[in-house]
Amino acid sequence: MLLTLLPIVACLTNDSGAAPWIREYLLTFNFLSMFNGHPKGLWALALANTGERFGYYTMLAVFLFFLQDNFGFSMGTSSTIQAT
Repeated sequence: MLLTLLPIVACLTNDSGAAPWIREYLLTFNFLSMFNGHPKGLWALALANTGERFGYYTMLAVFLFFLQDNFGFSMGTSSTIQAT
């Protein structure tokens, strides 16, 4: 999430005139205020959930490669085994 906000923050602090309409829009919309008022633990919860999802889908891909390399299954057969 922080990496997503870095270009926005850079745009707000940049006085070089790059994309002035974005700067004006974000200042009018008060973009950063929507992150106020949430519980502190929400960030930890969101990051934990993101990490868990990343690990889950990574292990699915590793499992498909495992089936292909160790058992010689085709991609279609390995996908069918993984989906059932």
